[in-house]
Amino acid sequence: MELRMYNKGIVYKQVYDVLKTIGDSSVPEKILLNLQEKMDNEYEFDIENEELQEDAKDILSAIYTDYLATDEEKDVILNLERSYRKQEEQLKRDKYDVDVFKKKDLLKPEEHHTQMVKQENNFIKKIFKKLKKFFH
Repeated sequence: MELRMYNKGIVYKQVYDVLKTIGDSSVPEKILLNLQEKMDNEYEFDIENEELQEDAKDILSAIYTDYLATDEEKDVILNLERSYRKQEEQLKRDKYDVDVFKKKDLLKPEEHHTQMVKQENNFIKKIFKKLKKFFH
């Protein structure tokens, strides 16, 4: 994840100006008021010549998905998000191999040679030794 250094007030101002330019009444007034309270009023955003900050794009994307997109567009967006999340999760699984129960070297018994050693019954040996001591 990339660390972004930015002024939140500038981001909110960019989002507010874009939404005001669009002029769609589908965006709740509460969101616009919240942006107005938090935005940097001294900053002037030139929509035609200045590029949006990444965080402003992210906020606008969320607002579009929640309030401006049609139901079909929402379905497409949500399916894409799910697909991207699955791909990211698979990349993490491949990179970090999180299966803690899988021990590759323990699963190959042919590589671990063990030798059987025949042991005589120690109990019988002990009895014979005691008997020998008793009779000697």
